[in-house]
Order: sequence, then C-alpha cells, then structure tokens
Amino acid sequence: MFTINFSISSPDSTGYSQIITTITSEKKQDYIFYTTLRIIKNDWNIERQRPKNIYTKKHKLIYSFLNKIKIEVSALLHEYHTKKEKICTQKLKECIKKCTAIKYIHSIKKNSFLYFVNLYIESRSHLITHSTYKRYMFF
Repeated sequence: MFTINFSISSPDSTGYSQIITTITSEKKQDYIFYTTLRIIKNDWNIERQRPKNIYTKKHKLIYSFLNKIKIEVSALLHEYHTKKEKICTQKLKECIKKCTAIKYIHSIKKNSFLYFVNLYIESRSHLITHSTYKRYMFF
C-alpha cells in the first residue's frame, strides 16, 4: 500500500541535517515532507532510519517523534484508502507538523517530574482514548 521512510538532508554549516519524511504510494508516487527535526549526520542510522543512540534525551525525543509520525500518517493514509479518496498533501503536511510540535514542553523545566510525565503521555497518546488523554492534559 504505502511505505513511510525517513532520511536526512545534507548537513548545513552547523553540521545538522534536517529529517525528511518520504511517503511512497503503490503507484510509485513519492510525497516528500521536511520535518522540523534536526540531527547530526554521524548520529543517524541510515539502515534503521532512526538515531543511532536512542538513550540520549535528544535522540529519544526524535525517536518518539518519528514513531508518532509513522503512526499518525499511517492512520491518515488508511483512512484515505478505505474511503477511496485522493490523498491531500496539505493534510499530510499538517499531520507531520502536528506530530513534531513541542507544545509547551519548553516551558517546563527539564529533569522535572512534570517534564517526564508529559513525555510519557505524549509517547503513549496513540494507545489511550481521546477522553483519557484530555483528562491527563487537564491534570
């Protein structure tokens, strides 16, 4: 049906590369989207399409964002496929942008309990119902 791949662009002057999401349809049509995520080229595992070391905080966050992108985009593509609608690239772009958005996480101090609770809830948002997620966020 569709394949979702991640790659990186060529490094800029600071040595960071932007992570690119490529969605290939069964008709071999490619949809390429640039994410806001950046990583050093040497920290990227080309074969796995993920950061090499997921145990550092920054790479763990990138890893969870890439997983979230894959889950959300797959759900959106499945919805298009079941309804037999034409794929809207704007909706895909918005979905990827939403998945990589760090809402208010920067306003919370790192290494605080609330910071780690928020990371956990965000990483598990695809497993819980919407109403439970809203209750968690209200807390």
